[in-house]
Amino acid sequence: MKFSLRTSDIEELIYEQNILANPACFEENSNPKFELDIGFLKGAMEVQLFEDYYFHQAELISNSDLKFYASGDQPCVEIHFHLQGFGKGKWKGFKEETIITQGECNIFYSPEPQGVFETEAHVTQKVFEVNLMPENFVKMAKTCGNVFHQFIEDIEAERPSMLVKGNMPISPNMQIVLFQMMNSSFEDPLRTTYFQAKVFELLTLIAGGLQLEKPQFSFGKEDEEKFYFAKEQLIKNVANPPSLSELAKMSGLNEFKLKKGFKEIFGNSVFGYLLDFKLEKAKQLLVNPDLSIGDVAFLTGYKNQGHFTTAFKKKYGVTPNFIKQN
Repeated sequence: MKFSLRTSDIEELIYEQNILANPACFEENSNPKFELDIGFLKGAMEVQLFEDYYFHQAELISNSDLKFYASGDQPCVEIHFHLQGFGKGKWKGFKEETIITQGECNIFYSPEPQGVFETEAHVTQKVFEVNLMPENFVKMAKTCGNVFHQFIEDIEAERPSMLVKGNMPISPNMQIVLFQMMNSSFEDPLRTTYFQAKVFELLTLIAGGLQLEKPQFSFGKEDEEKFYFAKEQLIKNVANPPSLSELAKMSGLNEFKLKKGFKEIFGNSVFGYLLDFKLEKAKQLLVNPDLSIGDVAFLTGYKNQGHFTTAFKKKYGVTPNFIKQN
């Protein structure tokens, strides 16, 4: 799998790493690690390699908005866990852009793995991914009953697909499994057996989550997509969000349906959701030594630093200055 990197305002190639172009090159090192420090981007990546799949974990932070270009030479199923930060992107063949935030996960199938993914400056991105050959995923998923039925159909028809629209939460049990995988000290042959079992455990937990979280909404599929579009518009415009009437018009909904449906799907009001997202983003930005509290307030849409401090303390019980000092 090749990863290319460009900043959002410069078209020429800045950085490229061909991590899995030839897995055989890692025969003597099935756990390669890559340290990155190229001026505007710092962090680390680690890969756990196996015969038919691999795990990839990365933690990166940049001082400018970035675009990541990823491509591969064979179909792939990616189980993605976003542990910190937030990003957006689009795989080739997908109709819509995907926005994923901290604490969310999803599964993506791409018959031609090519995509563009964007992240914002000064926000730490931490992800964990399991990448499998489609036939291996299908074999495992079929043991979970009919929960993955539609997703499997898409894979077998070679249609680009994501498991759920709008992502799903990473449960506490999933977090435990991810921690175990990221901190395992097993060596082969136990290493292979251990990780295979953990992948299946993660898939089982995702299937269980889908079974438990199937609410009966009071609207159809077409309207449901409009609510997810509304959520994406809030996230994209966090520093200058549209009014409720503007958001309803952008989404093709009336205000009553927007408020009712948004609460049903996301468990929060439109601007309650926006407030939580803004403050979570602020908490991540505050750890950056190059940004003042005033900078963070501005970047998250607060014109008054005092209002920002009040809202932050109400949610987290501490002031932004406390986060800065600790």
